[in-house]
Amino acid sequence: FDYTLDFPEEVMDLRIPKLLMQPLVENCVVHGIDSSKSKMHIDAGIKSMDGHIHIYVNDTGKGIPPEVLEKLAGLVGEDTAPTSHFAMRNINERLRFLFGDDYRFDISSALGSGTKIEISFPLSPYKGEE
Repeated sequence: FDYTLDFPEEVMDLRIPKLLMQPLVENCVVHGIDSSKSKMHIDAGIKSMDGHIHIYVNDTGKGIPPEVLEKLAGLVGEDTAPTSHFAMRNINERLRFLFGDDYRFDISSALGSGTKIEISFPLSPYKGEE
């Protein structure tokens, strides 16, 4: 696979919760590589706009089956008992702890086309994780 990273200079000093992107990129590699494709591309970055930090991780991998995507949407939307999808649940719980309801965690995917993950939260200081 190959990758593109977009971390402009203006985001380098922003306060961003630790280890948000690592499990997302890891999931791209572990779950997204499609042996029938010659190459997968991962595009990841952080932007600051409209008073929010926007984090994205996109891949051109095999995509997420609709029934799994539905489960992931449930994980992001509410509290759930730990059974699977630990990385996604952990990220969502940390964002909820730090920002209350003032964050967005969106996952979209299409089989054979890849997955897009977008996270956004306010630029203002958050509680915890110094």
